[in-house]
This record gives sequence, structure tokens and C-alpha cells, in this order.
Amino acid sequence: MNLSRVFFLAFILLVSCGGGSGPEKEPVKSTGPTENESNIIKEGSYSFDSSKTKIIWNGFKTTDKIKVTGQFEKFVSSREKLNYNSLEELVNGLDFSISTSSSVSGDAVRDMNLKDYFFKLLTDKFTLSGTLGLPKEGLIPVTFNTLLGSKTVDLNFSFEKNIVEIRGVIDIGLDLGGILAYDSIHEKCEQLHTGGDGVSKTWSEVEVLVKVPIIRN
Repeated sequence: MNLSRVFFLAFILLVSCGGGSGPEKEPVKSTGPTENESNIIKEGSYSFDSSKTKIIWNGFKTTDKIKVTGQFEKFVSSREKLNYNSLEELVNGLDFSISTSSSVSGDAVRDMNLKDYFFKLLTDKFTLSGTLGLPKEGLIPVTFNTLLGSKTVDLNFSFEKNIVEIRGVIDIGLDLGGILAYDSIHEKCEQLHTGGDGVSKTWSEVEVLVKVPIIRN
């Protein structure tokens, strides 16, 4: 598996079709800043391995807001396994590229619908790229590059016990400009997203969580 208002993107980032709610992953909570940057300025050797990184998304369907969970399994960065003198130096300007076709939710039909009716309209050749900015006061600016252009979203940032966490809520339409992709997946999944009240609802908000173990030498 490869390296959150995920990230997750892609960030990701997202409600999808299918029968069940997908595999149980670590819960995403939309909380405020949990850590200041005092740890960032400590000197030393900082690096990360994308194979240890988790990029998780939670989408929601029906008026009862039933959660659907998935994650991206393929992620690359030019800074992977390179050593930096501080966490700040490692994170600021870090580029990422997420394969949106690697999204898995435990439901093959849902995953295919996401690929064909959402990511195909949102990302170029199923790639969600972007960069991280400078963490400050518990927030980090994350720039996402989609077919609609580049959008920057502030997400929560923390660093504790050598784990970087980036988390937050991304609105597909407002934050990513992905209204066409949102309309597409909602139309495709209209029946599947209909609750007991007879109303079909696909939530545009997506919770994202990125967990990156930092290697200290």
C-alpha cells in the first residue's frame, strides 16, 4: 500500500456504490489541530517509506449518512527514502502522486463504479497529484491537481510518536471543483444511495486520513 477541510484523495476522497460499507479501517474524526510544530524543528535525519503509508477515505450515502470506507494502495513521491535534516524540510514542498484506480473498499462493484463514474471525470489518467505546503499552527495546505485545475485545501496536521497525520474533510464540489464527477457517481448510484425514507443522497463531503510513519536516524 502506498503515500489529511487524502488528501484523497484523493484524496480522497468519497462516496461510492456497492452493497456493503467496505472493510473496517481506522476511523477518521474531523477534529481541530492536535499538535503544534515544536517537534518539527528538531534536527536529525527524517525520511519515510511509502509502503508504510496509509491513505484512507470515508464517503457517506443516504440521509442517515452511512459511512463507506476505502483506501488508496498506490502512492509515490520523489522524496521517498531521502534523508532531510528536519521534518519541516521533508514535508514542505513534498510532491505526491496517488493512483486513484488503486482505491479499494472491499466491494468490487463499488470500486469499479468509482473508477468509471468518478475518478475518470476527476483525475487525469487516474492520477491525483499534488504537493504539501508548510505546516503551521496545526494546519497544512495541500494542493491537489485534478482535471479541473489546481486546488489548495487546509487540512489538520499533527506529528506525534514519529507519526505524521494529515486529516480533514474535503468537499468534492467546493474544494476540488469536481461537481461533474460528483453528479456522475450520484446518478450511477441513485438507487444504492436511497435510504429508508425513499430519498437518494450522496454526500459531497469526504473524510480523509493520511498516516505516515517517519523514519528517524
